[in-house]
This record gives sequence, C-alpha cells and structure tokens, in this order.
Amino acid sequence: MRVPRVLIVDDERQVSRMLRSALELSGRDCVVVDVPSGEEALLELNRGPVDLLVTDLRLPGISGLQLLFRLREINPDARSILITGHPSAEARAQAEAMGVVAFLPKPLSTNFFLEAVDRALSLTRPREALVRVPDEGKAHMANRLIGVLTELGAIAAYVVDENGMLVVQAGDLADVNLKSALGSLTLAYRSGLKVSHVLGALLPFNLQYFDGDVHDVYLTNVGSYYGLLVVFDGKQDPTRMGEVYQVLRKAADEILTALSRIGSTSAGDAGTGKPKEKASAPPPELAPKAGKAVPKEVDDFWNRAVADAEGGAGTEGSIPFDEAQRRGLLKEGPED
Repeated sequence: MRVPRVLIVDDERQVSRMLRSALELSGRDCVVVDVPSGEEALLELNRGPVDLLVTDLRLPGISGLQLLFRLREINPDARSILITGHPSAEARAQAEAMGVVAFLPKPLSTNFFLEAVDRALSLTRPREALVRVPDEGKAHMANRLIGVLTELGAIAAYVVDENGMLVVQAGDLADVNLKSALGSLTLAYRSGLKVSHVLGALLPFNLQYFDGDVHDVYLTNVGSYYGLLVVFDGKQDPTRMGEVYQVLRKAADEILTALSRIGSTSAGDAGTGKPKEKASAPPPELAPKAGKAVPKEVDDFWNRAVADAEGGAGTEGSIPFDEAQRRGLLKEGPED
C-alpha cells in the first residue's frame, strides 16, 4: 500500500514545524511535506498525489480556501484540515462547505490535530484490520483474554491493531465507550514503540498506565503491530503494577504466537506480528513425502551431500567451464 502523503501549509514556520514534528514523532507511517505559501503548495500538488492537505486559512497570496478549491479540482478524493488564528462562524461555514475533515483554531492542540489526521486518512484509504481472524481463532484468543481477566481481576480486555481496529475482546464496559478512545490509545502505544526503537530495542515490551476515577487502563504492545488493553475498576492498588506487568507480558507473547499461526490472510511474523505470505505447496512428486521427514534423516541427508561434494561425487562426464565455452556450449552475454 502506498504511504500517505501529507502537505502542511502555514506561513508561520513555528506552527508548520510543530505539526510536522507531531506527525513524525507519533510513529504514523506517512510522508510529510511543509511549505510556507499557497503558491508553493500548488507546486507540491502538481508533483504528486496528496492524501491530506493541512492549511492555514490566511496565507500570503493564495488563501487557504482557494487552495482547498484547487485541491478538489486536482484530486477530489484528497482530504483537508483547515487551521486558523481567526476563527469565525463564516469561516467555519466556508470550510464545511469545502468538505474539510476538521476546522481547528490556533493555538493548536497536537492531540486534536493528530486525531483529525487519523480521521482524515481513514476516510482516504480503507482501514482494514491487519489480520482477519476466523471465528475459531477469535474464540481461542478470547479465552486467553478471559484468563487474563480472571488472573488479574480485570473488567475487560481488547486486542487492537495499529490502526485502532478491534481484533478481539473479552468482557465489556457498560458505563464507558472505550472504543471511542482506541485511536488515541493506539497512538500512545505507537509513540512508545518509537521511543523503544530509538533506544535500540529490537522486540520491545512497553507498558503504559492510564489512571481514571472510574476505570484504570493498562496498555502494552503485542509485537510491533498490535496492542493489548486491559481495563480495571478505578480502585486498583498501584503496587500491583509489577504483577500486571508479568501477566500481560506472558499474555502478549502467547497472543502474538496465536496471531502468527492464523491462516494465510491473517498470519503474522512471529517477531513482529506483521502479515506474511502463504507458504507454497510442495511439488506433486514430493507431496507424498512432505511432512514425513524427521530431524535425524534430514541431518543424514545433508551429511551425505557434503561428503559427496568434498569427494568429487557427481563430476563424472563433466567438462571444465573454459572447455564448455570453447565448444560453444555456453551462451555469451547476459540472459534476457
């Protein structure tokens, strides 16, 4: 899938750099370009497709609204976010008429900005879960989550992918809609992975804790592409964090293993949880033997092969490379 391209336009360099840094540090996989004027933005729009335009309303020369209009002509499927230091009802109405995803006043909240970006990019491209877990796989993973709930006395547990899409859950919350916060929570775990990678962790395990009056939430990564959320009531003893860490680390490892074993369209690499290609079937002549080899037989085969190679076996009737070339048996030049 093509990496989304985000174009930021603001004549205040401090603002555009702040927005660019927020996107890059969030761990979102996108290409970010920032320019200080609408004229330069038009050049960027002509250089290649833009999935999301983030523009200030007031710009020197071409205004933000004029730029949005031009974007709709060039790429009707692209999304846009309008920001302004002079919000008004008229400006908001104009922005909504242009179909912007969000109208954000300055000074900007990076959290609101990143959530708007999430909404915009989800509308631009299909957001499918990285795995399509069959019913039997969901039942197995749900049972593991139920084990976590029983062991820790938690209320609910969720496995989500890096896009904030729910993969499987156990338990439920009647008094809070946690699903509405999945985008922000997955953004938090991606940021944690970013820090771990900077620190040199090849397969990190991060644990984040969110304290609430009614509920507490623990968030950990499952490989590099999934997250595990566990929800408690808000009366937990903070000294239990070590116990929670141990239980969730074991659960994350087991869930990652389960994801890696689910089908060709939903299997993941055991190290990262990233989808992998389906293994090809053995040739028909080898099919009767497939799956029957034992380690000792494999070792014996390769030991014999090495011994034969070292003893010159299989060279009878062969001729040297130079002789074959002299006789015209080798095709000269690179092959097609």
